[in-house]
Amino acid sequence: IRLFGPNEWALRLPSVMAALATVALVMRFSWRLGRSRFVALAAPTTLLLSPGYFGAHAGQSGDYEMLLCFFTTAYLLLLFEVLHHRRPDPGRVLLCGLLIAGAVLTKGVAGLAPGVGVFAYVLIKGRWPRLFKAPWYVMAGLVVAVLVGGFYLLREHLAPGYLAAVADNELGHRFLRGMNGHIQAPY
Repeated sequence: IRLFGPNEWALRLPSVMAALATVALVMRFSWRLGRSRFVALAAPTTLLLSPGYFGAHAGQSGDYEMLLCFFTTAYLLLLFEVLHHRRPDPGRVLLCGLLIAGAVLTKGVAGLAPGVGVFAYVLIKGRWPRLFKAPWYVMAGLVVAVLVGGFYLLREHLAPGYLAAVADNELGHRFLRGMNGHIQAPY
């Protein structure tokens, strides 16, 4: 908004850029995984044609969902790649930490939600010992803890009660009952 002025276009630009970057990541990952032109075009096309991707609270809005989608997609795809190398590139592992921190700083606990699936995958596929063979995964975890923890602690210091409000909103009421007129079924 400072760069382009207070207008709708400037407000929506980060969401559109994040949406397009996510499509590019999906295309790149699909190509790297299968080396098939069809899959490399079909995967991002399917994403682009999904009504939820460019609908309300998504690519066409100024909401945070597309930034969250970009960060979570980026860290999931990168984690998949590094977890399948015997000696992962330290820079890529640390980049995973930065992307996870970006996801959490974008939309709180929602940025960690895909981590449950990653944890299950690592356990089921027997990849968990790799996490302890090199210090990079621990360092990436520290990057997340320092950036996210530092932000939350600084915010709490500047506005006491912030952590309680975050806990109530992200871990309580929002998931137990509707908020702000968005009353829908639990599923």
